[in-house]
Amino acid sequence: MILFISKSAPFEIHHNKELLDMALAAGAFDLNCKLLLQGNAILQLREQHSQVIQQKDINKTLSALPLYDIDPIYVLEQDLLKFAIDIKNIKLSINVINKPDQTAFLNSASKVIRL
Repeated sequence: MILFISKSAPFEIHHNKELLDMALAAGAFDLNCKLLLQGNAILQLREQHSQVIQQKDINKTLSALPLYDIDPIYVLEQDLLKFAIDIKNIKLSINVINKPDQTAFLNSASKVIRL
């Protein structure tokens, strides 16, 4: 399994888009991929106002992940709490990883790509 870990806030730098493009490309070749939004990257789950800053809406790319068998999106429980994000308000499929399971989840990956 290839684990893609996004750590950047939306629109902060282009790493989020680049990471998602890599994950989609890997998924197109039927590779087993998972996406973890960690730290500030969890803010990608909130509604975006991309037209204001003239950038593409990353939520559209996130919603395409299931078409490439990259589903659900993984998030860390402590990040949800830190940014007060309620997954009930998110239309994407989300899997929450609690603190005791983090190490096992990370170790389950054969490859890890972080941006």
